[in-house]
Amino acid sequence: MKKATLLSFIFGTQFLFSQVGINTSSPNATLDVVAKATNGSSPEGILTPRLTGNQIQSADNQYTTAQRGILIYATAPVTSASPKTVNITSEGYYYFDGNIWQKVLNQNTNLYNSNGILTANRTVTMEDKTLSFTSTATTGTSHFQVDGNTLNVDAVNNRIGLGTNTPSTKLHIDNGTTPGAIRIVDGTQGEGKILVSDANGLGTWRESSGAATVITSNAGPVTSLLPAGTMIYTGANATVTVPGYYMISTRLITDKTPSGCGGFLAINFSQSPTAALNNAFPVQDVHVTGSASFDFIYTSNIAFLQAGTYYMRVRTAAGCTSNNTRGDLSQNSFTLTLLK
Repeated sequence: MKKATLLSFIFGTQFLFSQVGINTSSPNATLDVVAKATNGSSPEGILTPRLTGNQIQSADNQYTTAQRGILIYATAPVTSASPKTVNITSEGYYYFDGNIWQKVLNQNTNLYNSNGILTANRTVTMEDKTLSFTSTATTGTSHFQVDGNTLNVDAVNNRIGLGTNTPSTKLHIDNGTTPGAIRIVDGTQGEGKILVSDANGLGTWRESSGAATVITSNAGPVTSLLPAGTMIYTGANATVTVPGYYMISTRLITDKTPSGCGGFLAINFSQSPTAALNNAFPVQDVHVTGSASFDFIYTSNIAFLQAGTYYMRVRTAAGCTSNNTRGDLSQNSFTLTLLK
């Protein structure tokens, strides 16, 4: 009896005033529902129809443009979706837009706590802002991915993988068995060229064919290598214009007295005739003595040389009253051959 009286009241009020109030005699909208209790003694709110996704789908023919805006709570996703119910993939509120059921998203559903699918192209305009990704991960090798292995960031070891989600170096490119894993186009590229680096790691393409670049120093004069234990300039020098790895071929003979004095010769190539500036080798290249009356160095080493002039400097062991270099190209000079 109460239900019939309530329905009669609602329809009568709607007819007379075009507005319905529940628990209020002064409705402020077409339908104004006011909580009956505010002390928690009863559940307050509006219950929409609750149906499973399959039940909603079974009434597909009943929902047309006339039902646009209708609201339903789906208690379970649809098992096999129809065109109208394709979005009913989880429990929640859904509204009908005249063609398809759309999920009423929770305002807390976003990129940071939920997965999702872009429904159209999106553009992030950064203007003067910074977009940063930070990580506090302590394990694992895959903390940021684009399309699986297309791009993978290992935030623990600060590594980037292309084609792999377990990068083992700062930049790890895995192209499988397909040749051509890397492409560098900077205007210096060309058929048959090789990639070379300068002292700062800047790489450029360089010709790999043609005559070798050979730099021959001048002939140093007769030069005393005393006092012993000091790196002394022999007078031989050469200028490098193209940075790169060079084969350094040394030719040096020294005459010494008394017989058998001194124990070794140490040699280096510095960009200063008097100081250790941009040495070719981190430590002197040491050689044992050649004979009782003279020592010699006829040897080759490889070092990366920056652009500049290099001076041959030699250090001798103690015990000699005199120890002089010889003074011609074959006995006091060096040759630099650029490795391509």
